[in-house]
Amino acid sequence: MKHLFKAGLVLWMLHIFFMPLGAQPKYVIEWIDTLDTGTNDDARGIAVDDRGNVYVTGFSTIGGATTNNYLTMKYDSSGNILWADTLDSGNDFARGVAVDDRGNVYVTGESYISGNYDYLTVRYDSLGNLLWVDTLDNGGYDRARGVAVDNRGNVYVTGSSYISGNYDYLTVRYDSLGNLLRADILDTGGNEGARGVAVDDRGNVYVTGNSYISGNCDYLTVKYDSSGNILWADTLDNGDDDYAYGVAVDDRG
Repeated sequence: MKHLFKAGLVLWMLHIFFMPLGAQPKYVIEWIDTLDTGTNDDARGIAVDDRGNVYVTGFSTIGGATTNNYLTMKYDSSGNILWADTLDSGNDFARGVAVDDRGNVYVTGESYISGNYDYLTVRYDSLGNLLWVDTLDNGGYDRARGVAVDNRGNVYVTGSSYISGNYDYLTVRYDSLGNLLRADILDTGGNEGARGVAVDDRGNVYVTGNSYISGNCDYLTVKYDSSGNILWADTLDNGDDDYAYGVAVDDRG
């Protein structure tokens, strides 16, 4: 019986391996869009809503600007541009974008003002109208990399802040009106740079990035509860330099 089972398993594996190409899943490119404003355009973040609308953000020297500006766009599901908006707050570099259930759009990154980088986070409505802008200065170089929004409209931004000779994780939470609710610093004793953030239905927040300790970069992933308390933190060392750039969470946490 065991031999029959093994023989059947081998035949099944051979069937999969030698399956005709026509039976393989096909991925069809539905649309491609190239955006050229006539200057340097650099896309850094993308998100999609439940209707298939696509949101792209980055930065550009559009309009002959001598510095970079945020450039955020919305496409419909067919690749048609619905709206585009530029934001000039200094020398601005958008890095991440998120969208909520109502089509409000959240963009974060950093702005170079008066010799320092500060977090720069904005919220648009579904039509591309600017609802609020917040600049966060923690006293040094503050560079935002990721943004997420929960089912109540609270906004979570993460990145790094240069404090006392080292970079640390800096994760902040806003309410739906752009009021700062809390800011959390994580210092593991080295240089830390957060890259991605996610939030679950209970308001738990997940942040990932890397930590440079003892000559190597390692993954550093953290879970906060809804009050900003650290529930756990994990460092992953694969024996060399390890860089984490994004995080997601499923329905089971």
